[in-house]
Amino acid sequence: MAHQLAFPIAKVIIDNLSVVMMFAYSQPPLREFRRTSFTGGWERIDEVLFSIPEQLATRAMIELVLLFRTLDDHEDLDDGSLGSQFGTLYLKNGNIKPLSIRDVANKTIHAKTIEWVFDDPKKPVLKTTARRMGRALAKPITFSCLDKS
Repeated sequence: MAHQLAFPIAKVIIDNLSVVMMFAYSQPPLREFRRTSFTGGWERIDEVLFSIPEQLATRAMIELVLLFRTLDDHEDLDDGSLGSQFGTLYLKNGNIKPLSIRDVANKTIHAKTIEWVFDDPKKPVLKTTARRMGRALAKPITFSCLDKS
């Protein structure tokens, strides 16, 4: 029997995924527009184009991973049917480990920092950094759950 939550979970997932996708794929063209076409002097333009959308997208991503983690606890979503690799963990010893959707959720939930990286406009990346730099982690945990190509 499917787990019943007190809110329409499919709508929340779709809404949050929409916010994340709009932010992730709009930032490179907006940065180009800001650099080349905006000649005004409005002091709030960077807040409107970049800061607020990033805050909203980050919050939406956190809500998504919390929902995926909760659903996985009840429905075993991490059974491979959604795919096998959703991120990459960079270990202190130089090794790289693929991350499942549950691993990505856990790393995001417990992250010290969450940062959007737009080095490749076609492949936005959400980079998390571990809270503790203890035995295994020295480099950021990087995953691109938006583009698996």
